[in-house]
Order: sequence, then structure tokens, then C-alpha cells
Amino acid sequence: MSNYSKKFFTTGEFATLCRTTKETLFHYDRIGILKPNHIGKNKYRYYRLEQFYDYDLINTLKAAGSSLAEIKTYLNNQNTDDFINLLKENKKRLSMERRKLEHMEHLLKNAISLTEKALATPYHTPKIIACEEEYFIATYLNCKRPLSPQEEIEALNNHFTYCEQNQIYNEYPLGAIISMDTLKNNNFYESYYCTKLEKPVKTERLYIKPKGTYLTMLHKGFYDTRNTAYQILFDYMKQHSLMICGNSYEQELISYLAVEETDDLVHQISIQIQ
Repeated sequence: MSNYSKKFFTTGEFATLCRTTKETLFHYDRIGILKPNHIGKNKYRYYRLEQFYDYDLINTLKAAGSSLAEIKTYLNNQNTDDFINLLKENKKRLSMERRKLEHMEHLLKNAISLTEKALATPYHTPKIIACEEEYFIATYLNCKRPLSPQEEIEALNNHFTYCEQNQIYNEYPLGAIISMDTLKNNNFYESYYCTKLEKPVKTERLYIKPKGTYLTMLHKGFYDTRNTAYQILFDYMKQHSLMICGNSYEQELISYLAVEETDDLVHQISIQIQ
């Protein structure tokens, strides 16, 4: 006689039928989400064939993203309206998870591209390039001097919180913008913290980097050695009769995530010139 014509199944038999484990069924029994039909005199748990459909429903909702607590609540008051609402919530969660995965995929792709660029490009060698318009989320620092460590933490937190609240995922490393006036005064403190975007978005913090000609260079070293990098760029401009006509944009290419020594950090500096 086939097992499926049996009236009752032991825990092991029912686990095989459901393609799960006895431990899972024991757990479901403990939390009251799927209890056996009865417990025999031999203390064995016994399930009916019809309970396979209960298990299948639990498994389907769990795979769709519902927690066991949500499933238990639904099973205690099972109806079509609650079923639709539960599926809608799961659909919303899955959409958010998909966006996170897409963000992570772009993040990894950009990290690979930027790191390979840093490894393939000579350091401290100025180069003139034509740049297309680029887009950033930029947080204005509103400070005419270098930030203190506490101010820097607060500004970074402000920037990251704004991006998170507006569902702007950081697919590029954090960057900085130094204003033209600051550069002309031989100062190199940041005017903005920024995050590069693939395309523009509607937000009051959208910052557009103008299309134009830029003097660019990769600098290797810790952040406090940027003065040396800018001096190389300024000397190059003087030798070639170039003038600053816009801001400087800094982007990290090799971060602390990839190197052990801070002297091995690499970032790109691009100054708009004419």
C-alpha cells in the first residue's frame, strides 16, 4: 500500500513527504505554527496527509519573505483579504531587496573599475582631459576652514543620512568638492562632501559638474598629503599658461578597504581649467 494512502504519518515520514527535516517540524510544533494531528501512546507525533497543504502554505509564505510570526498570525485568522495584504507586503519587501542587490552589483562593478583604473594609471602625472557633465548629491559644509574631527563626523553623517532617506544608494566612493575661491587662496579644505550619481535625480542637493576641460591627476598618499598633489597641478598650470575656472573634484579610487597602509590610498583630483 502506498504511503500516501496512510491515514497518519510519523514525523519522519511527514518530513520526507514535505521534503523538510524532522527538526523543522519539531520547531513548528514548539511555536504553534504547525502542530501534529495527535501524539500517540508511544509519544510519537502523527500528522494527517491534509496537513501537507498547511506545510506547503507556510513554506510558500516563508519563501516569499514572511516571518514565522507573520505566518502564524495569518493562519490564526485565515482569509482572502489578509492573504492579499500579506502578499503585497512581501512584494514590497522583495522589491526593496532587489534594489539593494542591484545597488550592491553596481557598487562592486564600480569598485572594480576604479581600482583597475588606479592600478593602470601613473601617479602624480598631470593630464588634460575633456569631461562630460556629471551629477552628484552634494552636502554643503558651510565652513571657511578645515573641519574639526567632530564637525567632520557630523557632516558625513548628515550626508549619508540624506542619501539613505532619499533612497540614493552610494554606488561610488565618497568624494569631495573644493571651491575655486578656496583653491585660489592656496587652501584645500572641502566645500562639499559628494556622492556621484549615474543620472540626475530631483533633489535640492543635486550638484552638476560642468562639461569642460579638466586637469586631472592620481595622487597616492594619505589625505594630509594633498597639498603636495595640488602643488604639482599648480606648477603644471603655470608652465602651460593654464588658469583655474572652476572647482576641484576629488574621488577615492583605492580606499582603506583595499590597502593596509594609509600611504597606499589613491584618489583622483580634477580641476576645471581654461
